[in-house]
Formats: sequence, structure tokens, C-alpha cells
Amino acid sequence: MTTAVSAGEIDEGDSLCRFKYGNELASIGPMPPIQPAGGTACRIVHNPILAKDFLPQAKLRELDTVTCSSWALSMFKNHNAAKKKLDSMVSRHPKLRESLGDHFAHAILHAALGEMTQTNKNRHFELFEYVDVDVQAAFKLV
Repeated sequence: MTTAVSAGEIDEGDSLCRFKYGNELASIGPMPPIQPAGGTACRIVHNPILAKDFLPQAKLRELDTVTCSSWALSMFKNHNAAKKKLDSMVSRHPKLRESLGDHFAHAILHAALGEMTQTNKNRHFELFEYVDVDVQAAFKLV
């Protein structure tokens, strides 16, 4: 069983090759504390779901600052938390719905998909996908 890894605990012997974007993560470091994926997840998507809905921000656009989080998938523990975040972002940037989507997809995560950060007070967490895993296949449009 995999245990949680604290920031800075990853040594040079761990090349992060288990992650889909391991090379990119290795060049940034340190990783945030992570643990095996599990529990419910909700992600903001388009209808129908597009391939870009399951790409990390660093693959979608030029970023001023790139962190490990830039290479993770942003998720929420429940529908209400995702909707609250979407509504908040769209109130400031109305055209955001076009790029982010305005629908929600849900899944039950399991350890074979990747590793995740702790859920924060806004019920948000980040999923670092494993190589050769299709996270999108686990999600269903609601």
C-alpha cells in the first residue's frame, strides 16, 4: 500500500516516472503532500465531455508561474463545491464557461488512477494521474 508523501520527501531515486507528467514534475519540485486517490470526485467539463477537459492547466495554456499543481487535474469532493467555484469564477470572468465548460462529471476514484492532495476547506483537491491511465473514462456526465 502506498503511503502519503510529504512535500520535499521525494528523493532523486524517485524520478516521478509513475506520473503522466513525471518529467515536468521532476523539473519543478517539490511535490505537495499526496496520497493514493480515493473517494468521490467532481470535475467541471463541457457537454459532451472533451479530451481537453482532462488536461492539466500547463497543457492548455501558457502560465506565468508553473508549479506542480499546474500539472495536476483540479477536482472537487462534491457537486456543490464544484458549482460554487464555477459560479465564483464566472461572476468575475463571464467568458470562462466557454473554455472551462459549464457541466459536471462525477467519479469514484481509486488508487490505480493516481495520487491526490488533501482536500482543502473549499472541498478542492488535485489529482496527479499515473502514466497510461485514462482518468476521463472513470467520469460520467451528470
